[in-house]
Amino acid sequence: MSKDFKKKCSYIWDYYKIHIAVVIFIIIVVFNLISNFLTKKTPALYVAPMNISINESSTNFFTKKFKETTDLKSNESIELQNSIKITDGLSKDAKKTNASNIAKQNKNSTEDTESLYQINYNGQMKTMTMSHSKTMDIVIMDKDAFCSMANNGFLCDIDEVLSSNLPKEYSSLKKHIVSSKEVDTFDGKFCNMKCGLAVDGLNKHFKESKNNSTLYIGIICTSKHKKNAAKYIDYIINSSTK
Repeated sequence: MSKDFKKKCSYIWDYYKIHIAVVIFIIIVVFNLISNFLTKKTPALYVAPMNISINESSTNFFTKKFKETTDLKSNESIELQNSIKITDGLSKDAKKTNASNIAKQNKNSTEDTESLYQINYNGQMKTMTMSHSKTMDIVIMDKDAFCSMANNGFLCDIDEVLSSNLPKEYSSLKKHIVSSKEVDTFDGKFCNMKCGLAVDGLNKHFKESKNNSTLYIGIICTSKHKKNAAKYIDYIINSSTK
């Protein structure tokens, strides 16, 4: 009986080994596809620091701890982008002349920010690319980055986003909302738009903490995760002001 069984197995293998190998290969491929589909992470929010770098010890604060406070699914992730250098400090003219006078000379012009700050063009191109590809939602910035991003039209009306997505929390968040004109004396096209929140106490999570007692948070105009972005801002404000 055992010899007959061995002969049958040998016969099947001799004549159908290619077919068996193909079937096994297909099973492995299908298994991998299903496994990848079930474990694939879907970005629920993209966060990018600008002109500042997050301490490695604070990574969980900006990702896992926020996720624990939400109803995000297990396969949804918070993507923390590498720091982007968007400005290189004040321009030579701005150092010699009062910033407000330069801004007034360029009133209603989109070029006023460039006259005030030395733009880091690599950072600007990266920001434009990520904005268009919708891989940037939240930006955490120092003062220079906020003014540059606001006056170049990258940031949306954050007052509208928060009031529509977080009506209950809006009253406590409203006091943090600022325009670039309130932060610096700009008279540009977007200077009066409420497009950022000033946050004290957040600087401890960044390497440049000594130079930035106040940081700013904004939402990119092209963001497709504005509801999650609003929740993230509420989390950051509440965590930083405790």
